[in-house]
Amino acid sequence: MPFDKSLTLRIVSAAVLMPVVLWAIMYGGLPFYILIGVGAAISLYEWFGMTKARPLWLVGGVAYIVACFAAFVYLRLYYSPDSGVPFALVLLLCVWATDIGAYFSGKTIGGPKMAPTISPNKTWAGLIGGVVSSVAAFFLFAQIIGPFMGDAIWSTNNLPEGFTAPVIIALGVMIAVIGQIGDLAISLVKRKVGVKDTGALIPGHGGILDRIDSLLLAAPAFLACLMVLGL
Repeated sequence: MPFDKSLTLRIVSAAVLMPVVLWAIMYGGLPFYILIGVGAAISLYEWFGMTKARPLWLVGGVAYIVACFAAFVYLRLYYSPDSGVPFALVLLLCVWATDIGAYFSGKTIGGPKMAPTISPNKTWAGLIGGVVSSVAAFFLFAQIIGPFMGDAIWSTNNLPEGFTAPVIIALGVMIAVIGQIGDLAISLVKRKVGVKDTGALIPGHGGILDRIDSLLLAAPAFLACLMVLGL
């Protein structure tokens, strides 16, 4: 795999931001609201900057971003008071694992492009690697990370009963696939308006929307699946 000079910068940025995000989600309260408020405000600002010359795209994108942020807030705070933290954490873990798995499998294996006119770097091998990574991350959280974190903070981060192996596999696949669709949707808009990144706030990653494009669509999809399955 060719050396990617931006990879180190991406890793450093993620190492700085991830603990902050995880702490705010686990702690809840004011830190969580600040995280969501700042994230949503910057995302909307970036979207406005890209689509201000296209009113229909601007309005549709604002509705999309607000609805997706609202779904994540509802998932963390209101859907299940006893399981909000593990639900939000496992969703994030699967989205991150998908991005990492897709990046490395795509770079290593290569092969046919998934959507060459929208995102030339994405391959079918990358999608498969992302799906496998998402499912693995879901199992890892359910069996090891959730219980371990719960013991460490004298609380519970266990997923509720009902998360059998088939359910975990199905949800892991869904998060990966829907997340990639969300990624492609933002990439399509960027290509149409002629920008590489939605912003330059995060070194190596671009803007906030570049970093959360997969999470945006995955959050309401995950919430809807939990509701349908009664979990």
